[in-house]
Amino acid sequence: MNARIARNRCHLRDLFAGPFPGHALTLKLGGPDHGGRGDFLCSDRPVHEWVRGYAEDYRAQLRFLDECDCDNVPYVGLNTNTGLFAAAFGCPVHVYEGRQTNAAARPIVNSPEVAIL
Repeated sequence: MNARIARNRCHLRDLFAGPFPGHALTLKLGGPDHGGRGDFLCSDRPVHEWVRGYAEDYRAQLRFLDECDCDNVPYVGLNTNTGLFAAAFGCPVHVYEGRQTNAAARPIVNSPEVAIL
């Protein structure tokens, strides 16, 4: 991480949780759509088919930050949806046929008796 990114991270953190350092200017880059990458946690596509788009997006953010001194912090916008949180709580994940919508957590509490435990 370079000094500019470290400075921006500190500025944005203080903006929301510390002493108010002043307003921030962040910009969202437009660019090509890399084609429905979807939820990588539930994907049955090989990593090499979709990871290049994330890497290209990240490199574009780094170039933009070098050219435009704004308060952005480059990031990889992985789409984890519900599956990540469901797994953390032990819930099974349901992936819809065709993967045209987000995966969903299946409930682990399905009766009052289980809820009391």
